[in-house]
Amino acid sequence: MSPEQAEMSGLDIDTRSDIYSLGVLLYELLAGKTPFDSKELMAAGLDEMRRVIREEEPARPSTRLSTMQKTDLTTMAKQRQIEAPRLIHLVKGDLDWIVMKALEKDRTRRYETTDGLARDIERHLKNEPVSAHAPSHLYRFGKFARRNKAALASAAIIAVLLVVGVMVSTWQAVRATRAEWVQRELRQQATERLWGSYLAQARANRWSGRAGRRFDSLDVLARAAALRPSLELRNEAIACMALADVRLAREWKVIQQAAISFPLMMIFHVMREATTRGTSVSAAYPTIVRLFLWLAPARLLSGSFDSVRTGDGWRPSTETLDGFGCGICGEVRPF
Repeated sequence: MSPEQAEMSGLDIDTRSDIYSLGVLLYELLAGKTPFDSKELMAAGLDEMRRVIREEEPARPSTRLSTMQKTDLTTMAKQRQIEAPRLIHLVKGDLDWIVMKALEKDRTRRYETTDGLARDIERHLKNEPVSAHAPSHLYRFGKFARRNKAALASAAIIAVLLVVGVMVSTWQAVRATRAEWVQRELRQQATERLWGSYLAQARANRWSGRAGRRFDSLDVLARAAALRPSLELRNEAIACMALADVRLAREWKVIQQAAISFPLMMIFHVMREATTRGTSVSAAYPTIVRLFLWLAPARLLSGSFDSVRTGDGWRPSTETLDGFGCGICGEVRPF
């Protein structure tokens, strides 16, 4: 009996009442019992039976199975050759919605024809969305996933591999960036230590008091400035420039040759004069000895030779051995 039949309002009865009867039959097939207990309805009387059919909503088939006694549920599951939890899982969802739509109190919300009910059952069997429930996006996706398990599994594996690849690449990039940053920091620290050692060496040279300290300090400061120019280096260079200093320089070959060749010429000249005049060579020994002493090698301390004195007098020097404008004059005196 459908709700409109139980109401007895004179409303015309159509195929939707048959849909309700088919819903009761499907309910009994799934849950093993009718939507309302027949014994309770018979005991309640006709009027209460009509009220229950018109007003009360039956429990869903899956709910009826869940609240069923364990022995009855096990027996029903064995009859269907399936485990009890699996049976509840299969009934819950689409079949609940199909049955409850067929049992709607308002007949306008039921299936219009038996063909609509049959189509929904067929959609359920094919894992397609059923019309018994307003399908949400999640519901549609669930149905799509059940129909395309293999394709979705492949896509999921590919997606996981891509995500893992991106994560590994990002991790490697972070490691490389961190290693580069560490190396840059180490290089900067080494450069700073070297710069500080140059500055300390320049100061130590400046305060050492030895010859050539100014030039050594300026050389060290030049190397430090190549690493990192700073005002501190500039101040130290100014302090070094204020020092009066000399240093050993390379021998001036012109003066060296003149200092050697000139005494030899004088020795030859003295011996020739002694021979020509017929005097004894021994008388010229003191002069020869002095000329040999002239030949004693001497290193020339030179900075910038302002002038050089030779046998012809003083003449300007044409070679500067340093660029700091501080030096001593070299003097070559004939015998």
